[in-house]
Amino acid sequence: MQQEQTALNMVRADLCQQIDLLLRATGQLQPTHLFNEIEEIRVISARYGLEPLRRLARGLEKQLAEGHQKSVFEPWLHMMREAASCHRIDEQAAETFIAATSLRLNN
Repeated sequence: MQQEQTALNMVRADLCQQIDLLLRATGQLQPTHLFNEIEEIRVISARYGLEPLRRLARGLEKQLAEGHQKSVFEPWLHMMREAASCHRIDEQAAETFIAATSLRLNN
């Protein structure tokens, strides 16, 4: 059990690092490249049962597919960063992160 938790913590750290890189490069990335990076994060988060992160990644993928402006990407990425480091991975936590993202986008 402890080895599984250690492995999950390493995955979380890698995801946080990947999201941090995307946050630093948001203005320079082409939407297609950003979509591919987000898709990778979504797949990894699904594999490890990180439901809040998976749901946020899916939401950002939808925003990218709909052609939204780059200004909406940053709030999604910040919430993804928070979700990646959060130890709650249940559906309620996912709903809370989605709601918080919506609030950030509307303010």
